[in-house]
Amino acid sequence: MGTFSESISVQNGPGCRPVKLSWRGENYQVVAGRRRPFVLSGYLKAAGGVGSAEYELWELEVTHPERSRRTMSVTHRVGGENWRLIRLTEQSRRSFGSLAAL
Repeated sequence: MGTFSESISVQNGPGCRPVKLSWRGENYQVVAGRRRPFVLSGYLKAAGGVGSAEYELWELEVTHPERSRRTMSVTHRVGGENWRLIRLTEQSRRSFGSLAAL
């Protein structure tokens, strides 16, 4: 397992749910996921002052044709297009169910 912050590319489906992602030149299919919204407040804006922003943390179970299932925790600012991978677990031991149920 690793915890870090690294840029990734995410393709969204209906309802802005992640369905595919690309990380370090590898493509992964999202098979399940769980969304956890949160608000980051009290941070300093680049232009000065204090601000707040709504973010989403997604816990995704992904597959790759040549690798075992992985669980990836990814985040992005609501309405934004920049995604970050913040945690990776090699082997998933739990299932989140279908993305259609989210």
